[in-house]
Amino acid sequence: MGSSKLTVAEVSESLQRFGIADYIVFVASLLVCVVIGVYFGWKDWSVQRKRKQNVRRGSEALNYLVGGRKMKIFPVAMSLIASFISGIAVMGASTETYLHGTQFCYIFTGIMLMAVSMNFIFLPVYQGLEITSAYAYLQLRFDRRIRLLGSGLFTLATLLHLPIVIYVPALAFNQVSGVNVHIVSTSVCMVCIFYTLVGGIKAVVWTDVIQMFIMIGALILIVVKGTAEIGGLGVLIERNMASGRFEAPNLDPTERHTIWAIFIGGGSFWMGKNAIHQMMIQRYLALPTFRDAQKALVCFTVGIILLLMTCFYNGLLIYATFYDCDPLTTGLAKAKDQLLPVLLMKVLGNYPGLAGLFSLSERSTRYIMRGTVLAFGIVAVVLVLVVEKLGTVLQLSMSLVPISLGPLLGLFLLGMLLPWVDSTSALGGAICGLFTMSYIVIRAQIAVAAKEMPILAKPVSVEGCEYEFELPPGYNTTATLPTPPIEKSIHHVSYLFYTFIGAVTTVLVGSITAAILRRQQPGKLDPLLLAPFVRKIYFPESIPRTIVTTHTFNKEDTELYVVVVVGPQNVVLVRHSYIGASYRFKRSSGRMADVTILDGNAQSVESIINEDGLFTTESVKRPGPSVEDISRSLQRFNWPDYVVFVLMLISCMVIGVFFGYKDHQKHKRQKHARRGSEALDYLVGGRKMKIIPVAVSLVASWISGISLLGTSTEIYVYGVQYCYIVCAVVLMGLSMNYIFLPVFHDLQITSAYEYLQMRFDKRMRLVGSILFTLASILWLPIVIYVPALAFNQVSGVNIHVITPIVCLVCIFYTSLGGLKAVVWTDVIQTGIMVGAMIIVIIKGTADVGGLSVVIERNSAGGRFEAPDFNPDPTARNTFWTLLIGGTFFWTSTNAINQNMMQRYLSLPSLGSARKALVLFLIGTTTLLAMCCYNGLLIFAMYHDCDPLTTGLAKAKDQLVPLLVMEVLGEYPGLAGLFVAGIFSAALSSLSTALNSLSAIVLEDFCKPFVSKPLTETQTRYIMRFTVLAFGALAVMMVIVVEKMGAVLQLSMSLGPVTLGPLFGLFLMGFFFPRINGSCAIVGTTAGLALMSYIVIRSQISIALKEIVFAEKPVTVSGCQYEFTPKNGSLFVEDSTPGEKSLHHVSFLYYTMIGSVVPTIVGYLSSFVLPRSKTDDIDPLLLAPFLRRFYHTRDSKANHMTEVLHEFETKDIQL
Repeated sequence: MGSSKLTVAEVSESLQRFGIADYIVFVASLLVCVVIGVYFGWKDWSVQRKRKQNVRRGSEALNYLVGGRKMKIFPVAMSLIASFISGIAVMGASTETYLHGTQFCYIFTGIMLMAVSMNFIFLPVYQGLEITSAYAYLQLRFDRRIRLLGSGLFTLATLLHLPIVIYVPALAFNQVSGVNVHIVSTSVCMVCIFYTLVGGIKAVVWTDVIQMFIMIGALILIVVKGTAEIGGLGVLIERNMASGRFEAPNLDPTERHTIWAIFIGGGSFWMGKNAIHQMMIQRYLALPTFRDAQKALVCFTVGIILLLMTCFYNGLLIYATFYDCDPLTTGLAKAKDQLLPVLLMKVLGNYPGLAGLFSLSERSTRYIMRGTVLAFGIVAVVLVLVVEKLGTVLQLSMSLVPISLGPLLGLFLLGMLLPWVDSTSALGGAICGLFTMSYIVIRAQIAVAAKEMPILAKPVSVEGCEYEFELPPGYNTTATLPTPPIEKSIHHVSYLFYTFIGAVTTVLVGSITAAILRRQQPGKLDPLLLAPFVRKIYFPESIPRTIVTTHTFNKEDTELYVVVVVGPQNVVLVRHSYIGASYRFKRSSGRMADVTILDGNAQSVESIINEDGLFTTESVKRPGPSVEDISRSLQRFNWPDYVVFVLMLISCMVIGVFFGYKDHQKHKRQKHARRGSEALDYLVGGRKMKIIPVAVSLVASWISGISLLGTSTEIYVYGVQYCYIVCAVVLMGLSMNYIFLPVFHDLQITSAYEYLQMRFDKRMRLVGSILFTLASILWLPIVIYVPALAFNQVSGVNIHVITPIVCLVCIFYTSLGGLKAVVWTDVIQTGIMVGAMIIVIIKGTADVGGLSVVIERNSAGGRFEAPDFNPDPTARNTFWTLLIGGTFFWTSTNAINQNMMQRYLSLPSLGSARKALVLFLIGTTTLLAMCCYNGLLIFAMYHDCDPLTTGLAKAKDQLVPLLVMEVLGEYPGLAGLFVAGIFSAALSSLSTALNSLSAIVLEDFCKPFVSKPLTETQTRYIMRFTVLAFGALAVMMVIVVEKMGAVLQLSMSLGPVTLGPLFGLFLMGFFFPRINGSCAIVGTTAGLALMSYIVIRSQISIALKEIVFAEKPVTVSGCQYEFTPKNGSLFVEDSTPGEKSLHHVSFLYYTMIGSVVPTIVGYLSSFVLPRSKTDDIDPLLLAPFLRRFYHTRDSKANHMTEVLHEFETKDIQL
């Protein structure tokens, strides 16, 4: 190693860039927690003081421990996730992936097992008993001894767990700042003890919410910035594949991590940590109803899986970053669990404040909370000294905690599942489980310390290190050293099985002992102490049954909606049964019960319902609602919704004014600015845009309202076959990365169609621009029509009233602010759009009964489908149409579309453009998946009452707005947020297209035909007038679009008429040097004529019902309102003539046909017409992989592109 290199100590010190800004962020985050604690402590004290005379005994504890059972679902769900994802998970999961590969990533199967058990076993019992401590259950089910034992086991598990929790973030803080581990752990722990002591569960939950968002933000920053710095997702996958870190599920049960250990053992561990853990149960019990607790569980499960996947990705990112210079070998990271902090400082160390954001987000010491908070906090800090000497935190936490957690889980399982087990038997089982687990864990830790149980790690390398370091003794980069065979014993079992073994041992010993002693009589137990499905077996008479019937009586023809709640004989049903039943069925049917009957003496509905008695009730003498009544009741778009919607429009206008004024002032100061700088700023942001806003803008421009509403409609009507379009998205990304982006960036052009002039001649540039303009004219009215349709559904406002207003706003900010305004409004609008979709997904899933109900109903409705490999090109959606046709469509609308290319060209380098492409692909795929799920959610919501058949939705593309009003209509402002999201998507696409059209008109229709260069003023007026003219034209054409079909198929059918031949034009230029301008005109003309015939002929056939596509079955059997069914069957089959013609081909193939035909015709024409000399072609105009095959010469692009050197000093540009 050369002497000029830095030492590892110097490199380590250089990474400790924890500056003033970082400390400010870190301390400010701690102060926020303190303020929250003081606020809730003072608030509860004030309430208690005011109500001192009437307060019931124990209300102080109720407020402190479960927030008075009045907490809201969202903060509790966030708190659940934050409590579970400690620093152990954030750093330990990343370390695990770096050292041992992705096998542990399959832990999500164990999480799903935990969620199922929580939903069907534990939550119903806890919520039914309304207890404040999970261990109060043990006293109710057994006796005080077992409660004491359970509390003791929990205390022991907590004492083993807390020091690890404290040690992990302190380790991270030490790595990034150099501050001693024991100083920082003590300081942060004192803050946590303070706000927990003062504020109770409310302070803990709300600090959890804040800290959760800090943690998510920090992780996203690391993922995005780290991926971009190594060269993109492709580099990450390649490096990890080469090192063997990507692994399929391992089925060998004798190894450390296998799918069996992860599913069974991991599921048991997560069950123990969530289902019987006081820290978690206390949050579920803070919610007022069982339904709310289930919703929180769904949010928790989804959130925990997403966060863990992010942590695993970070592990892969660490390896991809240090793949040739292992920081553990060189000593850059002193401990294995400091790998993530090392990555943090490498990625974000140069950005003041961001490192400080991460340090708190490690979830610090949140688990220190209940009972004797101060004492246990101090004990935990002291025990950090012990943890510091042990191994990696993830395996350590999952090894030590099961000593007591396994037997404790066994106790709860005995209580809830086995009613014949008495307290003595349970005590014996728990003691046996505790001793068994103590032996296994202690013996295993001794074996690990003595190297009797070597754990193989994935290979690492130090060949690329550029600093000096000393290799540790016995260093070897491979993980395949032979180990002598050893005799396996019980303690050699995978640590993931520890909780499972402890629980099973307790259950087996306890149940066998109870069978021998026979002390417990199951019939004397309170049924509420057992899991619901066990109650049905042992106490079938104790389960209330809710039956819904709808009757229409002939007398006065009055329809009654009757909810009958039948309970066991001689049992009084309390009032909440009535309220719960009524409101539950109101949510599912949209109608409140006319009559709700409670009876504890009947065995069937028939013995209760009396026609005469019901009919004399005055409150029910009204006819059932019609579909028009239901539709009006769902149009709850009130003033908060209008406020949210208008604020979104105003924010867009403000951005346009800001950037327009800013650029105007800039050009006003720069009197000697070079000609064309006005257009450069307006069209490509001066080529100085940043990657993140451009990537977000790309996603926003691509995901228009057509995608948001059309994709969901596609899934509802035709099933999930369209979801496989994601394969085409990947192929599009590859073609962009290796073919189109390098050419356009090398040429440094502002209009994609400048390329056609450089490659062919001026005629072809004009042809390309005309084709793009026609495509935009066909596409823009669809973009405007979709959100207007949504607004009409939720508010009742006429479509033709809302479209001009919103278009004027878009025209205003686009004409003023140019590309910068478009990009930054896209960023805001994407945030609104994603937020709205997430709210609809979470709330809608909870309303239908959870993810399992969505899956079950869609499976029964035939919506789930495997890829259809039918090679018939006339089939509407098959795997081949989606893969081949979808790739051509996506590539043409992304690679040669001025709307999209203009954003890529606004970035300063090809590397930046490629990073933006990766982010665009990730964002687009994620949003497409969300749209597809919304389609499944719509069917789950209306599985027995199709709104299209009943007329509740007037058009197919109004299904999503209908779902929104069903789910969010009762929450002021949320429906407005969603409509703002839909309009945001449309405005993003509309503003992008208008800005691009202004570029085309200026560069391709004006500049080539003027005798002298345009002035800056002329340029400005031309671009602004173009935006105004095309915006007005789009508004007028909405009237035509309104008469046509579903928007997704419509947009993918009309666009290819011109986009197909245009794409073929670029393919000829990129791949066939022998084709000249004349040949290209012949090919393009042939393609345009053919596509015009195919598209027009197919639209006529669809209108005449000659072509009818098979739709999935629907039903109206569950409708609870009056309607007149539309003509037609509820199950539509394919209806096409026996003899098929060219226009019967799937619309997904249109772009492929429209581009391949011109290419073939143009290529064949080159053998007839005079062809180009390949030596005259500038290699920069060809695809990169073809350039090596042709003679190089002076670049034509260099003669046509101005080379700029700009040096800015204050306001002077040289």
